[in-house]
Amino acid sequence: MSRLPAIRRFIFDGPPGPAARFALVRQISRNTRSIPSASTGLEQLYLVDEILRIPRDLPGAVIELGCYRGSATATLSLACRQAGRKLIVCDSFEGLPHLAPGEDRQNNPWNEAPNSYSRGEYAGSLEEVKEAVEKFGAIEVCTFVKGFFSETLPDLSGKLVMVFEDADLVSSVRDALRYTWPILQPGCKFFCHEAQDLGVASLFFKPQPWWPVPPGLV
Repeated sequence: MSRLPAIRRFIFDGPPGPAARFALVRQISRNTRSIPSASTGLEQLYLVDEILRIPRDLPGAVIELGCYRGSATATLSLACRQAGRKLIVCDSFEGLPHLAPGEDRQNNPWNEAPNSYSRGEYAGSLEEVKEAVEKFGAIEVCTFVKGFFSETLPDLSGKLVMVFEDADLVSSVRDALRYTWPILQPGCKFFCHEAQDLGVASLFFKPQPWWPVPPGLV
């Protein structure tokens, strides 16, 4: 999707109206320039649009799984404030966990130089992320959960209306799916930032206890 038509469509197509949406476009641009980010401005725009379109009477929070330095966190928090939602931010705040055998490289056959991973990579401290959200987002809607997903996600409760996962490793994405999919409201979306990784994509086509009939991946 090219940038200008996407921005134009975002501003004029949906609640809460052009003025509020134009302000969000400016804030997204500022956040991706000001905070190191693993997601692009257009990706954040798409996520914000989804949050704003969720029916307000549908209960549940938005959850971000993997926040790096807090660029998308700041943006999502602004959208959640606009939509009257809470944002749950889950991260180790220590970077990637111990790598299982074969997890040091992304399985992306379309990329001549697939991403390589190392323990501790993509680290942003909790204090650093909170500072970014205080400066560029809406920290009052955020709940921060520190720890690796296998340790923290089993304690999730309540309902979710959107999941944004940027966990990199197949094992981490599996944990994210295992614990968030069962509490994701019907018709709501799980956004996977590793869709180009065949190991991650394959998870969506394998029967699991949380989905006897796999949903597939768009």
